[in-house]
Formats: sequence, C-alpha cells, structure tokens
Amino acid sequence: QFRKAFDYLSYPRSWHETFRDFIEIAACTVHQEPYFYGHLDKDDDYDRIEQRYLDTIKKYTREEIDLIVTLYGTSLMALRTSNEDFLGQQYMDLEVSNKYNGEFFTPNAVSRMIAKMQMHGIGSKISAQGYITLQEPACGAGVMVIEAANAIREEGHDPCVSMLFQAIDINRTCFNMAYFQLSALRLPGVVVH
Repeated sequence: QFRKAFDYLSYPRSWHETFRDFIEIAACTVHQEPYFYGHLDKDDDYDRIEQRYLDTIKKYTREEIDLIVTLYGTSLMALRTSNEDFLGQQYMDLEVSNKYNGEFFTPNAVSRMIAKMQMHGIGSKISAQGYITLQEPACGAGVMVIEAANAIREEGHDPCVSMLFQAIDINRTCFNMAYFQLSALRLPGVVVH
C-alpha cells in the first residue's frame, strides 16, 4: 500500500524529492499534535514548524495530499504493528538514500542482534535504577533506538517508561524519519538535527 501510494505521488517528481517532502510533512504533523490537542500553547516553535509544513505541502494538489495521508497512515500502522524501522527500509528499498554521503542503513535484523547483545541483562539495571539512558549519535531513521526498545520489552520492561534516548543525525530527512518513527512508537527522548 505504501509503495503504490508513493509511486502515484512521485509520478510528476523525483522519488528523492517526494520522500523528503512526505517525511517533512509527517514530522511536522507529529510535532504539531500537542498544540492541536491543547496540551501546549501555540508559540514560536509552533509557528516555525507550521510555516515549514505549509511551505512543503503547498507543492501538492488535493489528490496528492490524499496520497500523503495514505502514506502517513500506512507508516503508522506498519510501525505500531511490527515495532521495526519501516521508513528506513522504504528509504533503502526506494534507493533514495545518498550513498555518496555514506548513507547505508543498518538492516533490522543486524540492529536487533546488536541490541540484544548490548542490552542483555538490562532488565536488572532498570529494576535497580528505574530507567536507562541511550544515545545514538548517527541515528538514521532510528533503527537502533527501536531495537533497543524491543530488547527492553523482551527483558520485561516497558521502554516508554524505562528508557530515555537522545538520537542525532546531520541529514534532515534522516532526522525527520527518526523523529516521526520514535514519536509514533511513543518512545521518550530527544531527536536532534
């Protein structure tokens, strides 16, 4: 469903531009949710992100916006049912990554193995301290944070209350993918661009 909607959306433009715009719109949408629900008062951050959203979405027709909504919903469903790096996989499958800038995403299975090795026995540390902190300095789409959360779950703890992360990336598209995915999975932390 994601690929079909994406192909229609990208017909008049490049895959790279389409993916970049979709994930920018998705990340802006997630950022604005607390303002729309009245949990936060509208401030300069709200205005800045709203303007970024409007500048990006104005390139698209009503029919194309419907496709963006489909991509958004499909991504949310895929993330919440699989707890895997859905967008990173799409990014690599569509070949919109920039190999010349060193963008090679770690596959889910490899990230899962690394997380299990690094987080083995973390349940006892969480039981003693109440939570752990995690930093990912080149987060890509957030796969290592996602798999660390899965490893914590396997240790019998809820990562939404027992893990605090900081994820960093210099690439705006990667930052947006991580922000969207980690927010959609309700994992507490900060994503830095």
